[in-house]
Amino acid sequence: MNLKDELQKYFEKFGETLPNDISDTAITDVYNCVFNNIVVENGDASTYFCYGMFYEYKIDSVNTRKFYKMAVDLKYIEAAYRLGCHYHDYYISNKAKKYHLIAAESNHISSIYWLGYIYRTEKDYDNMLKYFLIAAEHNDPDALYDFAGYYQE
Repeated sequence: MNLKDELQKYFEKFGETLPNDISDTAITDVYNCVFNNIVVENGDASTYFCYGMFYEYKIDSVNTRKFYKMAVDLKYIEAAYRLGCHYHDYYISNKAKKYHLIAAESNHISSIYWLGYIYRTEKDYDNMLKYFLIAAEHNDPDALYDFAGYYQE
């Protein structure tokens, strides 16, 4: 079994897959992090994203945030989405919104939905509807449900 297959098998335990754009260097770096506890801090965006996933499932929020932020700084949009979700899970709404906005600017539909959700909890119904509508237009099932639910209330 090669390194990539071993990593894929590891992340599948958490319902995750490796990014399609992961480089060979990133595979080696992430493998060393997961199996040898060696972290390099001069990697590429996909390396930092995978480190973030690794630490997220180790329930290490300090390193999860650190590495997702490093990936976001390198314009890795999925890391912005994941960081927004991470902050949402920790009830840090302003940071959740910040990172979901970054991802939404690149048309990340799940982040667009989450912005609608955040605005709903803030009772900012104009923005809630704006983001739910955008996500619903892209057939996001949660947005369709919440958008319809708003009008039933």
